[in-house]
Amino acid sequence: MRPDPADWRDSRAILIGVSAYQDRRFPDIPAAANSVKQLRAVLTDPRLCGWPADRVTVMTDPSDSRAVATRIRRLAQETSGVLLLYYVGHGTLTPGGELCLSLADTDAEAPDLTGVEYARVRSAFRDSPARVKAAIVDCCYSGRAIETLADQAAVVADHTDIRGVYTLTASDLAAHVPPPEEQAVACTSFTGELVDLIRTGIPGQGDPLTLGTLYLELRHRLRARGLPDPNQRGTDTAHSLAFTRNAAALHPAPAEPTTPAEPTTDTDTDTDTDTDTDTDTEYAPVERASLPRRVLDSRYRHLWLRVLIAAGVGVLVGILLWSWRLALIAAIISAIADTIYRARTLSTVPAWRRISAVERRTEGRLMKLERAGYRTLHARAIPGSDAQIDHLVVGPTGVYAVDSEKWDKRLLVRDRPHDELFHGPLNQRHRLDKARWKAAQAGELISKGLGRQITVKPSLAIYGPAIPREVLNVRDVDVLDGGRVRKWITGCDRSLTDADIESIYDAAERELPPRYLED
Repeated sequence: MRPDPADWRDSRAILIGVSAYQDRRFPDIPAAANSVKQLRAVLTDPRLCGWPADRVTVMTDPSDSRAVATRIRRLAQETSGVLLLYYVGHGTLTPGGELCLSLADTDAEAPDLTGVEYARVRSAFRDSPARVKAAIVDCCYSGRAIETLADQAAVVADHTDIRGVYTLTASDLAAHVPPPEEQAVACTSFTGELVDLIRTGIPGQGDPLTLGTLYLELRHRLRARGLPDPNQRGTDTAHSLAFTRNAAALHPAPAEPTTPAEPTTDTDTDTDTDTDTDTDTEYAPVERASLPRRVLDSRYRHLWLRVLIAAGVGVLVGILLWSWRLALIAAIISAIADTIYRARTLSTVPAWRRISAVERRTEGRLMKLERAGYRTLHARAIPGSDAQIDHLVVGPTGVYAVDSEKWDKRLLVRDRPHDELFHGPLNQRHRLDKARWKAAQAGELISKGLGRQITVKPSLAIYGPAIPREVLNVRDVDVLDGGRVRKWITGCDRSLTDADIESIYDAAERELPPRYLED
């Protein structure tokens, strides 16, 4: 069982994160600071790990290896319950092949003298009276920690009153971190998955979750993302330590909705069919025009033109061949041909990109906003990165970055506590963070080009599964059905004038180049 809160008074968690380095040969790791912050958050969350805040010691960008090692030793000697040490930063090897934890002032040429050799951690663990000692190491070469601690397991077990030593490491060689442009809002890959696992839990497992159970699921998730395999080593019963409550057991996934998904989500072949998908107008009311007004509306001119072309071809074939069946077939073929021609020629997203099918569907919907004073850009690149904004919309209600995605309709979409979004068993946290980062980058570039602050709202337009509510706001990103994108935009409050729209659009067109050359 997990210790009661009262029992934590004899335990200590030591979290060390180094994100900024004086030696330029060590690149800064902003994600390390986020990792320490997020891990502390789940440790002290009473619904999860339940550590009291005063039993968690955080060292952010520490320097002076002697002072750090001395503090670790002192805290370890004062701990008789659970001793947890976490480190995230650069890991190096000493000339003797020993793992060394880099600090803010570590010299890359003398890590054994200016960093914390893992032998010092091993010594502190050996001399600590803690019943359970656990180390989580997120750095390059962290697998060496397995060797230095676990190989001494018998000695530790013989000379201290403990139940075991447990070590969890990110990688034997190079640990993985997100690209530099994403690190401002992201954790390291290993810690990010660990924190996410604690927050979301493991469906089908008991409550609480042990270190050993967490490791198996963590390894599965990291492998699924193509990231380095973690490692673990434990002695005695340390792997059975109840580390956290199982959030999946506390907050079971909601049952699938009994109402069917919007039919146009998967069957829409015409860019105008979203007029039938938005049956609820509370979020963004639209005017219900009468049939005569729809007939005369210029927005539907291409549909009437298509009908006339099909009818003309059908009549011509019927007269020439005296066959109503052939006339009907010819009319249908001509209507299909006109649909394909317009989809290919009116889209600014190249037709040869198969992945852009949903982008073209969203683009078709957004084109209708132009008559309401909106301007749109499609498939725009963010300079200095491989990222792309599928659709940038500038209009009376603001500036929007819309990413279009096709998801498997068989898997349920649901949001969870702690700002989490799941598509089936897959957490979409990284996808949301990416969308938020792209919108922030676009806002910075447009603001710089315009000379004043512009905010770009991030969103995901999803095609495939049903979205449980009209709009989900998760991690500051709006998630909605692709068929509702137009009503979502027009339903917001007006905030820009015509002059604002034109100036912002011109700046966006300059600062965000096309992702693909025009054919």
